[in-house]
Amino acid sequence: MSWRDYRARIAIALWAAVFVLLAPAAYHLYSYVPAQAEEIACYPEFNPEYYDEESYEAQYLVVEQEFRENLASSEDSSAQLMSIRVENNGRVGADEIDVLAELAQRAPESGLVVSQLLAACLQDPGRSECSSDSVNTLVQSHSNNSAIWGSLAMLRNEQEDIFGAISALRQAAVAPEFDDYFSLQVAVIDQANPTAEPLAKMGTAFRFFSYSDPTVGTSSAGPSIWNLCSQQASVDPLAAEGCLLYGERIAEGSDTNIGKILGLAVQQGVYQAIGDEDGVARMEAALEARQEYQNQFRSPAMSLMSYDEELADFWINSLIEHGEVETMERLHNEVQRLTANPEYQPCDPPGLRFDYPYFYIGDERVIW
Repeated sequence: MSWRDYRARIAIALWAAVFVLLAPAAYHLYSYVPAQAEEIACYPEFNPEYYDEESYEAQYLVVEQEFRENLASSEDSSAQLMSIRVENNGRVGADEIDVLAELAQRAPESGLVVSQLLAACLQDPGRSECSSDSVNTLVQSHSNNSAIWGSLAMLRNEQEDIFGAISALRQAAVAPEFDDYFSLQVAVIDQANPTAEPLAKMGTAFRFFSYSDPTVGTSSAGPSIWNLCSQQASVDPLAAEGCLLYGERIAEGSDTNIGKILGLAVQQGVYQAIGDEDGVARMEAALEARQEYQNQFRSPAMSLMSYDEELADFWINSLIEHGEVETMERLHNEVQRLTANPEYQPCDPPGLRFDYPYFYIGDERVIW
């Protein structure tokens, strides 16, 4: 990979981090309204630690190879799964079903592996590895996890087993736990990420968005199940009840923003199908409240982390320990604490600011 290509991938990864984890921050940082004078905003493309064309390309190749070797040599099943994803550039589909099924048989205790197998089976639901005989025992090994049952429901729907899909949703509704494996994937990549890399925690973020599947545990609330619930709720009261309960379960249990939104959307679809206008209005209000909650935490966190390794470390560790939703507030509060200190200035060059459409240092326009 050329340096120019890598720099483009880093930029994409940083933007992905902004939009997936802190979308309101993206609006705040790059809106056409000039930033307040006291606000600190760094611009990662100018960080000499990360963008030294003369030295970084060769180092990147060494670090990337070490990262891949760390995953491939691990005995941990989650790391082995991530190694499969990395070797396929983050895409896992029908061609990997046999490898995933073999890994799931060796490590049935790994819910992440089972979830990935169920997701891959959606690409070819008729495969023998995706049959009831093959996956039921695996799912039962994780019967406490609502997300696993939701993934099974989506597979059953693709196999045109409507009764099986609704039954799985009803199991998902009463399962006592909800683990969508978001934090686990961050942890696996962070552990394999070479610490010698400059700004290593941003390397973790880059690889997470390049290779992982942040929605593997919540995609069961996507279009497939939304369509199933919308169609069946109007003709089957048990289906309506199961879908509503599962929507509540994912909205309450998921620690990702997309999971909570999808859970609310499933409920909204059911209420629309059964003609419950009050229920539809409640879900619209809940979705609006979710957006307002996210909007509270606008901050220049992502740009600061491209320079401040300690802040990036705080972010990654919080994602692992607390999940995405709680981390938004924690990261916002940490940035507020740091930037309240007038001595805090991680950017290089210092004082670089963006006043659309130009960059300035002080009152002097920067010409590159």
